[in-house]
Amino acid sequence: MRNNIKRFVCLLLVMALTFVLPSPAVSQAAKKKTPKLNKSKLTLTVGKTAKLKVKNTKKKIKWSSSKKSVATVTKKGKVKAKKAGKTTITAKVGKKKLKCKVTVTAKKSNTKATPKPATNTTVKPVANRVAKVRVLNYQLVEVVFHAAQNLTEKNFTLRVKEYKNGTFNRKLKIDKVKTTNQKNYFLELDEDYVKMGEYVQVTATGLTITGTSTQETLYIETINPISESIYTGTEGVSLSTSIDLDGFGYKSITSVDLPKGLEYAHEIEYDGYDTISISGTPAKAGVYNKKIVYKDELGTTYTKNVQWIIGSEKTLAAGCEVSYGAVYTDAGVTLNSSFYVAGGSGDYLYNVLDSDAKVNTSDGYVFKKFDREGDYALKIQVVDAKNAELKTTFLWQVHIKQARKICVEILDGTGKVIKDVERMVSFQNQDTSTPYEQDYQAYNTHTRELAIWVVDGVYDIQVDMDGYRGLQSSYVVNGKDAELKIKLPIYRVDITSANPNYSISETIWYDDSDEKSASGSIMYFPTGTYTLHGSSVDGIYRIAMNTTVTVKAVANNKATAIVKKVNDILGSLTIANPGTVTLNNSYYQYYKFVPEESGTYQFYSASKSEYTDTRGQLYDDKNQNLSSNDDGKGNGQFLITYECIAGETYYIGVNGYSEKYNGKEVFLHVEKVVEE
Repeated sequence: MRNNIKRFVCLLLVMALTFVLPSPAVSQAAKKKTPKLNKSKLTLTVGKTAKLKVKNTKKKIKWSSSKKSVATVTKKGKVKAKKAGKTTITAKVGKKKLKCKVTVTAKKSNTKATPKPATNTTVKPVANRVAKVRVLNYQLVEVVFHAAQNLTEKNFTLRVKEYKNGTFNRKLKIDKVKTTNQKNYFLELDEDYVKMGEYVQVTATGLTITGTSTQETLYIETINPISESIYTGTEGVSLSTSIDLDGFGYKSITSVDLPKGLEYAHEIEYDGYDTISISGTPAKAGVYNKKIVYKDELGTTYTKNVQWIIGSEKTLAAGCEVSYGAVYTDAGVTLNSSFYVAGGSGDYLYNVLDSDAKVNTSDGYVFKKFDREGDYALKIQVVDAKNAELKTTFLWQVHIKQARKICVEILDGTGKVIKDVERMVSFQNQDTSTPYEQDYQAYNTHTRELAIWVVDGVYDIQVDMDGYRGLQSSYVVNGKDAELKIKLPIYRVDITSANPNYSISETIWYDDSDEKSASGSIMYFPTGTYTLHGSSVDGIYRIAMNTTVTVKAVANNKATAIVKKVNDILGSLTIANPGTVTLNNSYYQYYKFVPEESGTYQFYSASKSEYTDTRGQLYDDKNQNLSSNDDGKGNGQFLITYECIAGETYYIGVNGYSEKYNGKEVFLHVEKVVEE
């Protein structure tokens, strides 16, 4: 009897599970999702990074960038912006390719500069007295004359236009004009600015011979006119791809060389970015080294060296990207490069011949340490894993240059070495005829050595300090380490606080136009008088600082900062009446909250009209921080949850996450959490 009861119970359980549990086919179908990228479009500023992820897959992912000069991507999907332009990041999952279009925008400089004039070779006077015009940054234009002139801002007119066939109908207001030799003039803008890609026209009047002279230029970043890339295909199988064209504006195609069976179309985009669209069916397997030659609107000729890797069922084809690098120290340098294989079964084995290079098959990279300058050709053999008779070899070509160490000393106007403030030196190689890296930067603070490693070449040098930019042209690096001294027409200022209770050592100073001018208690300025303001934080209080600095051509100038404790409490907050805050990312603004009953309360912000990104802080009446939060509410809004006591005083503050939200208004709310 007991056994029968047990059998009956087991039967009931089996029947119940039959109805409750899904069939394996249904379960697997529900779980199976198509791999996809977390982003299809991405915009980054030069120097910034972002992380791309592939959802719905556990397979290995091979990342690549169609234009590494614009943005690179690591094997973990981290994208780094290199220079302004467009590229496509591809994530290859098995045979599926997922793409993210990346737009990189140039950094905007926030400096107000009075740079050191560039060194120029002597040129005989000609009828047109303006020798050269250069846009150094979005608010600084250099005008070079063949002979010395005695000019002020009233002698210059600056106009811009956006398109080559347009007119110079937008006039920019010139704030200041500075020169130290009457041949190199620097036009400083304050309220206006030049956008990347705009044409710039400078007209100078009152010249010693011709009276009036006009010169035009274009504000654009330097681009290497030589680049290299690899594309793959299969014999007898149609393909479709596109190749981005560097340069500015409309491109005129000189020649496009392709493997048999392929054809191209020149596609012109509205924003000046052109592409070559490739389509067709490759006629024969093999490795083909081809070229695309074209010109942009500036007349610069570009050459893209394109290697086509075409495989077939019975033929393997392989190739590797060419690498360029520099040896900086005795430790050598490790380089890696992507390789591509087409044809056969799709599963391959690799042998490195006559080299200690390594092959990373999961990521499709070959890498090796190089100890000295030279040109290398490393041979890698590829064998079909399912057919050992099917094999091929490819060469990894590497070009290594020896870098030179340049020790840089920045001198002030008195000839004294500047060591006590942050400064950055960048070298831009004027030789753009090779794919070697063109820009080098060194960033150091205080007494540490300021040194930079560069390969041989001719460089424009830029020195950036708080609120100041200095320039030097045509510095030659040739076959040896060197020491470089750059003297700038700036002088030290020591600022002391009028209130000893508050230090100004960490203060960031801004001028009347709210642009950063300096930081801390030591700064350097050209001669003149400057009005500065800054602030620091003491809990819910803002410490406002103001000073007027008069700079003379002496070793040490002195100034005193007036310090004032500011209460940024806007009013009282209740559950029924939310507060309104006009955001400022420099400091928090607070509302006072006194709960009528104890319990759990939520404090959060809400956008009034358009998207904002906020941060929140909660303090008690003893000026102690109780909680902080960023993005806890979602949609860029903060959320703080805290146990409050009836009758106690709390201060809830909010600010904008970045300066882009300054001036936007948000509501500040408090709600009591109702416990169920």
